[in-house]
Amino acid sequence: MKRRLAGVAAAMLLLVVPTLAPVAQAATAKCHGVKATIVGTSRDETIQGTKGRDVIVGRGGNDMIFGKGGNDVVCGGPGFDSVNGQGGSDKIFGDGDNDVLYSGPGNDRVNGGGGSDIVDYFFSKSAVTANLTTGRATGEGTDVLIALEGVGGTAFDDHITGGKNSETFDAGAGNDRVDAGPSVDLIAPGAGNDSIEGGEGIDMLFYLFSETAVNVNIDQGITTSGSETDTFTGIEGSTDSPFNDFIAGDENDNLFISGPGDDHVEAGTGFDFVLYWLADQPMTIDLSSQRATGFGNDGFAGVEGAWGSLVAPNRIVGNFASNALLGGLGDDEFLAGNGDDIMQGFTGNDIYDGGAGNYDDAALAGGTSGVQVDLAAGTATGSGADTLKGIESVEGTEFADVLLGDGANNFLYGLGGNDQLNGGNGNDFIGGGPGNDKTDGGDGSDNCWLAENLVSCEGTAAAPAHPLTAPVESVLSFEEARSF
Repeated sequence: MKRRLAGVAAAMLLLVVPTLAPVAQAATAKCHGVKATIVGTSRDETIQGTKGRDVIVGRGGNDMIFGKGGNDVVCGGPGFDSVNGQGGSDKIFGDGDNDVLYSGPGNDRVNGGGGSDIVDYFFSKSAVTANLTTGRATGEGTDVLIALEGVGGTAFDDHITGGKNSETFDAGAGNDRVDAGPSVDLIAPGAGNDSIEGGEGIDMLFYLFSETAVNVNIDQGITTSGSETDTFTGIEGSTDSPFNDFIAGDENDNLFISGPGDDHVEAGTGFDFVLYWLADQPMTIDLSSQRATGFGNDGFAGVEGAWGSLVAPNRIVGNFASNALLGGLGDDEFLAGNGDDIMQGFTGNDIYDGGAGNYDDAALAGGTSGVQVDLAAGTATGSGADTLKGIESVEGTEFADVLLGDGANNFLYGLGGNDQLNGGNGNDFIGGGPGNDKTDGGDGSDNCWLAENLVSCEGTAAAPAHPLTAPVESVLSFEEARSF
């Protein structure tokens, strides 16, 4: 399995950074209080230090900075930077945005600053022990690690320990040990026979850069790929490789991120998602036949949730169970089937068909404005022009929404903003949320809570939670933390 996760950010920078760039001299520029000797510009560029001590300020742009020799002080500045201190005992600051900071020989001080930053030991000539909890790394000197959200290992046998934040670990080659820590983590074992402890939180194995197919069994805690074997505990999900893979889940709620290839997923007994976040073309996902096409031809068993392509249109079909069906920025179509389902299309002109069930929910957040929903007319506008059929529940946005029910028993949630909510006929539950809302229960026996300006509200009881709220919130929080 080829190591290439922590270093992938630097590889992307190579696509946009010129090989040589002039470097300005600016007497007023400083790197954390130290007067600069070499100063970049606002453009994307490569900045080279000297054999002696340099103070380098990258300023703007996506820069590649090399300190060379000497005890350097380097500030990446705004932009997605790759900073390599190289020789000497250096002070490296990522400052803004997401940076890859390479620690070389010597006793370095590496401070990521804002953004999601990785300290990478890819060029090390010996194994490292890196601990984000204690903020120390040894192997090529003794480094101080500050405000970092990931570690890239070496080609040797490393021991990497995470901290309390959401982090990314690329173990690299060698027989490595990774203890991820208590958060939402992404772990690329890399080549070799690795040992991984996910810890608390949602932890995902990453095999998208593997050079061979993988067989991942979360229940047994083992991955085989060619002659290599990884063992793990505390893992809730996995990607596959670019090849034809097999992944098995366990009794917990699992997340499976599908890449290219014809893959098969055997989910366990929890509420399990297949996620096509990496697909750049339209997806057809059918949970009734347990098949997906568009990014390979995949099969699965026991899967209840599906999230299609984030950028292309999706057609996602549910089954007899209660399903969670999520789309992206394209024009998505959701055919939920039986059960009480949750559907979310984000932006685009989406079609929501709840099918049978009494608590089919259309979550309409994700755009940049409020929505106007009329369940009787079957329409929703604002972040697109959506069609609604068989929908009993609507979640609005953080903006000002207008949500109108129909003759059925509805569940209307305004969320943020100053909303106008009207349940229509039926026995409705209407929740206003933050903001100054106008709430009208309409005919029937209605309950209104977290709402103002009440009309025709006979009770104040909150609606029963949707049965899929917990797994959907879990996958949404994972996506937000990992920014796929």
